[in-house]
Amino acid sequence: MPEDAEPTIPVDPDLMMKVTDIFSYNGGLEAVQSEYTKEFNELVEVIRSNKAEQVYVKESSEDHLKDMLLASPGVMNHNILIEGLYDDKSWKIDHASGRNWRDLEKIGKETRSINNEECAIDIKPTERWGKRSVDAMKNGVAIEAQFGKYAFMVYDVLGKFGHFNRAGRINLGIELLPSNEMVQQMSTGIGYYEQLKTELEHLPDDYISEEYRIPTLTIGVGFEGNSINMDNLSNEVEQYEQAKMSKY
Repeated sequence: MPEDAEPTIPVDPDLMMKVTDIFSYNGGLEAVQSEYTKEFNELVEVIRSNKAEQVYVKESSEDHLKDMLLASPGVMNHNILIEGLYDDKSWKIDHASGRNWRDLEKIGKETRSINNEECAIDIKPTERWGKRSVDAMKNGVAIEAQFGKYAFMVYDVLGKFGHFNRAGRINLGIELLPSNEMVQQMSTGIGYYEQLKTELEHLPDDYISEEYRIPTLTIGVGFEGNSINMDNLSNEVEQYEQAKMSKY
């Protein structure tokens, strides 16, 4: 790209975000269909309200990405968590967008910090630094919008959601991730839907006792590819089965 050329959006700026992938872990789909359809539909509606030109605003310092604007994790978190779930759907959230003021400023938005106490627990009452928090919570459902480092996504599913379940706070966890297509239009080191699915499939069967596995739904989002048919979830969702592997 010529030095004076401006980076461009790699997708049609008018495209709206879509749910491209879903897989069900430990009965996540059944929990949604039996108890949490309303909360799931609210999340899907918020996801679909994101326009590409309002998301692809991040400029990269990485040489191989300088020719295009990248999807901004900070903007997506702000749009989905603060403006979508908190403002429009009355979810409790724990999120601050202050570190992403440059990206938000480009689309005329201001940073905000909201820390609802319902989104946090102490692992033990005596542990001063033992606090854990989730991004959003409503009616027994917790959401982690994981548009950051890949190491956290496995912890969310196998650790954090379990802590909240044992504390009697949630019965369903939802992990929100970029799709494989979208992550290629983001900075390096970010986890994505297919990666988490593969990580879980390659765990030994007894890695975590079944009684401690909380029902979880993992959602992949992006602007390209086919949308999940929400009216036919039972056939559209990938059903996750714990792999019985003692070694690779």
